[in-house]
Amino acid sequence: MNAIFQDNRILGAYSPEQAVLIGKAASNCAKRIAIGRDSNRLSAELAVISGIISGGSEAVYLGECLETEVFYASEVCDCELCMYIKDDPLIKVDIRSKGGIIISKKHKNILEDQLRSKSGETRIPEGELIGGSGFKFVYKNKINDIFPDNCPYSVKISDSGKVMQKFSFPASGKEELVVSLSSDGTKASAFSEKSGFVSMEELMFICCLELLEKGCDIALPFEFPYSADKFAAGFGKKIHRYYMNPDGESDNFARELAVKQRFTLDGLYLAASALNYLSEIKSDFVEIRKRIPEFYTSKRFIELEKEKTQRIFSHFDDKRTPDGAAFAKNDSRIVMKPSASGNGIWLNAESRSMEIAAELCANIEDKLKKDTF
Repeated sequence: MNAIFQDNRILGAYSPEQAVLIGKAASNCAKRIAIGRDSNRLSAELAVISGIISGGSEAVYLGECLETEVFYASEVCDCELCMYIKDDPLIKVDIRSKGGIIISKKHKNILEDQLRSKSGETRIPEGELIGGSGFKFVYKNKINDIFPDNCPYSVKISDSGKVMQKFSFPASGKEELVVSLSSDGTKASAFSEKSGFVSMEELMFICCLELLEKGCDIALPFEFPYSADKFAAGFGKKIHRYYMNPDGESDNFARELAVKQRFTLDGLYLAASALNYLSEIKSDFVEIRKRIPEFYTSKRFIELEKEKTQRIFSHFDDKRTPDGAAFAKNDSRIVMKPSASGNGIWLNAESRSMEIAAELCANIEDKLKKDTF
């Protein structure tokens, strides 16, 4: 099977037989698995479900839905694994642990071994197919409960994907705010005429501020802006980072904390939580920006030969992370990640100004291409 397991996702085009194999492989990691899809193409999902059941595990089936609804169902039904099938245009299968957090290294190793061997033990089915469509309505009610009654904005949800899940909120504020949701529901940003564009990172910083004021530590993805660490230190608290490719046990606490917080995993939960906090403190995005860190990032992809990519990461061995390599100097940080194919590097620079971040990216790209790093 020509498939790549990268960042919680199995990439590649597969036949129904191979989709069954993916389901069987997943059954080796969990006795109960929540599963959904992003389009009306049912064949791949049914094939994966067949593999789950033939492997002896139960499948909680949500059908066409947001990926975050699968995350929610996995918590309610105590599913160890979430599977979400994307069709854009090749079939891709996102696999995460309960609650939508990054899959553990142990489970990733099991899945990779099973897929590599192209085998999977077929047992007498011990579980069954459990209808989970009702969880979509429970999830919607959960989001509505978080959304404030006296919101400072009239909110409209703009869904950019194929899944048109309808969420309607009370039009309490005078100013319209459009919340843009990614096709799977995991990311969100916002826009209003007065506030301008409100990035996902800004929404997360608002949620961080609320938790820090309550005396809580925070769990954030490793690539989230470095300024968050100094921000938390000002409250006497700590940022715990989790990786896209866990190395074992080092980020377990951060992973568990992220599931409890939810705002880094669920776009609608993120937006609703940020708006709820603004409502509680009687503020808006213009005012809250004065209380959260300023940050500027520049991101680009550098295409390189696979051998050169490997040599570069070997050179930065003392700066290695489970996801790639990272190093910081003064108020700047550089994060490098290999592409899924290995034929290039994703470069992310963060600094105190957009000009410095862009210059850092350009300088490092030049050094990497010329072998002068």
